This record gives sequence, structure tokens and C-alpha cells, in this order.
Amino acid sequence: MDRELVPAIANFNDLDSIGALPGCMNMDHHPANVLISNGWDRIRQENRNPGLSERRDRPSYQHALTPELRVLREGVSITRTAPRVPFATLAGPDGLAWSPIFFQRQPTDKAEGLGIAASILRSRTLHQAHTMSDIETGIMKNPVGLNAEEKSTSPSLGPKAGSIHDGASQFVSPQARKSLTRKLDLRMIPIIMLLYLFSFLDRVNIGNAKLYGLEEDLGLVGNQYQICVSILFVTYCLFEVPSNLIIKKVKPDRYIAFITTSWGIVATLTGVCQSYGGLIAIRLVMGALEAGLFPGLVVYLTMFYKRDQLAVRVGYLFIASAVAGVVGGMIAYGIGFLDGSHGMRAWRWLMIIEGLPSVVIGIATYFILPESLEKAHFLTEEERQQLTIIRHEEIGQTKEAEKFHWADVKEGVKDWQVWIFAFSGFTNDIMFYGFSTFLPTIIKSIGSWSAIESQALTIPVYALGTGVYLVVANYASKNQLRGVVSASFGMISIIGYCMLIANRGAAVSYAGTFVIAVGLYVSVGLPLAWLPGNKPRYAKRAFAVGMQYFIGNTAGIVMPFLYTTASAPRYYTGYGVSIAAVFCSVCIFSFLAWYYTRVNRRRAAGLEDWKFEGKTEQEILELGDYSPRYVYST
Repeated sequence: MDRELVPAIANFNDLDSIGALPGCMNMDHHPANVLISNGWDRIRQENRNPGLSERRDRPSYQHALTPELRVLREGVSITRTAPRVPFATLAGPDGLAWSPIFFQRQPTDKAEGLGIAASILRSRTLHQAHTMSDIETGIMKNPVGLNAEEKSTSPSLGPKAGSIHDGASQFVSPQARKSLTRKLDLRMIPIIMLLYLFSFLDRVNIGNAKLYGLEEDLGLVGNQYQICVSILFVTYCLFEVPSNLIIKKVKPDRYIAFITTSWGIVATLTGVCQSYGGLIAIRLVMGALEAGLFPGLVVYLTMFYKRDQLAVRVGYLFIASAVAGVVGGMIAYGIGFLDGSHGMRAWRWLMIIEGLPSVVIGIATYFILPESLEKAHFLTEEERQQLTIIRHEEIGQTKEAEKFHWADVKEGVKDWQVWIFAFSGFTNDIMFYGFSTFLPTIIKSIGSWSAIESQALTIPVYALGTGVYLVVANYASKNQLRGVVSASFGMISIIGYCMLIANRGAAVSYAGTFVIAVGLYVSVGLPLAWLPGNKPRYAKRAFAVGMQYFIGNTAGIVMPFLYTTASAPRYYTGYGVSIAAVFCSVCIFSFLAWYYTRVNRRRAAGLEDWKFEGKTEQEILELGDYSPRYVYST
């Protein structure tokens, strides 16, 4: 094999000379072109005219290594490389990463294998990944041009022990990745969606029950109904953070199964409640039991999926809440015809029929959900290893980071991002819970429809919100536009509330509920995955998610008093406060999108590399989202 020796280089910028060598690469097999731009090392295949692409403002990682580079006609090998500064995986804003792994200097003049390994995280910019099977994940395992003797003397090409990959250098093909993700989804997502669907249904069906005589049967007067609605959120908020911190300690699958079965029993007992005090007690207990579900499921999903996959999976949970509106409306419509059957009012049948499925699903959860990725019995040993490799490709996803450390909780307390997300959760949930709980009442107030007809008219509203969210969430996740999209759809929901306030007739007001649903589910749903996706360390992520839902759900305590009987039928107070709250969320999401973009650019330009000083490679890996290598989702 003909070789052309290139003089030793002193910094990355000198790699430009590679592209200047005529005919130095043959693109017939698995060529790699090195592109250093904006601080991100990329590897890409080009169909012709291989070479380096020029971009301005590239950072100067001076004297990173001093290799003797040999360019082969069908591959690249680097000899005698020696580290001068610590490096591990660098990830770009588009999800593409290139991992320089430097080996110790060898005392021979032979080509000692490939000293730079490419770790390609799947990216929208890498369309040719399927043609790069020798390069794609982990290493270039068999550099063309090395004979058997050279291969046998080559050092191990896997990452150093304790790195992000912890020594794993196995190849996971794109097809295998898709197959593994699909297998996870088919096993876990349906049951998880059902869990949250019936949780949400049991929490808000008191709004449907109001139209079927709950107030009259229990003798509720004044604001007692509003108190019954809001009291659930008191214990719901109080138990969210503690529940989220202990879920991993007590085995997530069993914990989720226990709380689901328990609240299902309590929700069913609501149907036999005989007094105001009894309803208060039931709602308090149900709030405490349901508190751990949604934030717990979000943290649970982070144990199986990468952050670029997380938004869609958390989105499925949020979709379940919209589907709960559709299902709840259909069930409420049908149960309306049971009013008086066997001497029971329709609202009692509603509580019993919607509570029992939670008991069944809770028991099934114990047998379906795995405790962890390592103990997922529906996966083969090879599949578990491959999924572990895939998850550990991300910056900050070390084995140590997946353990619970109180130091990470303290970091979460000090992180201003956690608190601003939590406040946006409160402003969003003012709109979300008000709309979800009182939509049947709102629809009945804007027209001359009966209680049963009002229940039926909620179905298409929820259905539209569900469909739009499915499409938009997928688009926003793929294009890294969560902040911009959340803010934009928040403005859409404001338009819907203005249509209700304008009171231009039943048709216009009813159309306004559709507009609200379109904006609401996107602007509330996307941020739920945005925060945990930007916190790679488990304990900090668990605290952040718990706090986001704790403060967010306090809106449920306030919300019922915005839709009082005295403010019917127009509910101007509720609509006006919702508009103000959503506008606050729009401002927050716009700011966060700008901030994360700015930080990513600073890190790409090397302006935060001072954080490397005085730290070992392992310490750098454990920095989590504070690492200069970490790229925030925007």
C-alpha cells in the first residue's frame, strides 16, 4: 500500500494540510475527512473532492497532540501520538460528536493503529451514516492499510477506563439502534401512557362529576366545591419532591405499581362518598399517592433513553393527558344515561368506572415494567449491553452520574435554571389545570347545550390538541427548537382566550376552545422534557424534575378559585389570569432559548475551556451540564 508521510503537526489547525494533498484519499471504501469547525470535531463522508471545509472563528486548541500522520490511499492511521491536554468526547449542537482518544507514545516507527476514534452520535446532519460501518460508533476498528503484524501490536483502541464509555468499544449499527428503541417503546410506552391517562382522569374527573349532581348530593355550598378540587394539589405538591428522590432507592417498577394500585382504590371509593368531609379526605390521600407518578415516570424514562429521545417519550405522557380528555368525555357522555340506575347518581358511576382500571393497571405494571436497563428481562444480554453503550455516548452520562449523590441535589438547589423552569411550570399549569378541569363547564356556559351534550363537545377539542402536539413535539425535538416553539404556541393559546373573552357568540367561543387546546398542549408539554434533558446527572435531574412539578402543581391549588360560580358564565377572571400567566411563560421560554444558544456558542468557541484547568479527565466527565463539552438542548 502506497503511503505518503505528512510531517508532524503541532495543532489542530495544521490538519488543513491533509486536504491539500492531491489524491491522498480514495473514497471507494470508508474514507474519513476531518473537519474542525467552531470547536466541534466532525467526521463526514463526501462523494468527491475530499478535503477540509473552512470556517471562520475556529478556536485554537493549540498543541493538543504531536502525531506523525500517515495518509493512506484507503484510510488514515496515526502513529506515535502523545497527549498534551485532556480530551474526551466533544458534542456539537446538532448531536454529532468526535472523540479524540490519545494513546501513549510508542517506541516504534510502525503505524500503530488509529489514534483518533470517531464516536458518531446520530444527527440530522449525518445522512450517510449507514455507509460508514467501520467508523460509526466507538472506533475505526480495522484501519485499511495495516498488516497483520501491525494490528497485533496496536494498542487497545477503546476509551480509557472510567471514561464515558467505560471501556466499551462495541459497534452498534443504526439499524440495531432503531430496533432496540422500537423494542423498548413497544414494551414500555403503552403501559406508561395508560398509567398517566388514568391518573389524570382520576384527578380531573371531578369537573365532569359537577355536571352530574355532585354538589347537590353532597350538599356543597359556597366555595366548597373549589376547595375539594384544590385540596388534592396540596398533598400532590408536598409529596412530589420526596417521592422523586426515593423512587430509585425503592425500585421504580414496584413503587409505580404500588402507588397506582393504591390511588385506584381510593379513586373508586370516591363513588361511595357521602359528605363534604369525606370527599376532602379522599382527595388529600389521592393527591399524596398520585404525586410521584408523572415526575417519577420522567426520571424513570431517563434511565432507558437518551436525551434526544426523551422529549418524544415524555411527550407520549403528555399526550396521554390529552387522550384522557377524549376518553373522559366519551365515558362521561355514556355514563350520563346511567343517572339513577340502581339508585345511584351518574357522578357516582363515573368515579367507580374510571377508578377501577387504575387498580388493574397498577397490578399489571408490577409484571411489565423493568426495574432498570440492566434488569430488563425482555431484552437479551447483548441488547442490554448495546443500550448501555448507546446511553453512555452522551456527555456526562457516566456510571457515577447515574448514582444518587446528595452533592448533586445541592447543585440542583443552586441551579437557577431549575427555579426558572419551576416558575414557568406554575404559570403554564394555571392555564392547563383550569382548561382541563373546567372545559365541560366552560362549554356549557357558552351555549344552550345540556350536560350530556357538553361532555360530548369536549371530545373534538382534546382530539385536536392531541394531534397537533404529536406533530409539533416531533418537529421541535428533531430541530432543537423547544424554546421557540413553546413560546410561539403559548401566544396561540392567548388568542384562544381572547376569543372567549370577546363573547362573539357560541360558535366563536367554542372555536376559541380549539385554539386554546392547540397552543396549550404544545407550550405546556415541550418544557416537561426540556429541563430533564439538560440535566445529565441523576440526583440533580430527579430534584429538578420534582421541583418543576412541585411548584408547577401549586397552580392546581389556586386555579379552582379563578372559576367560581359567581364568575359564571363568562369566567373573565379565569381567562384573564390565564392570559397573564401564559405570557410570563412565553417570556421565560424565549429567554431560555436565547441563553442556551449563547452558552453553546461560547463553548464551541472555547471560551469556557478554563474550566478544564486543574481537573483530571474523570473530574471533567463528572461536571455534568457545567462541562464545557456539554451542549444544551435549545
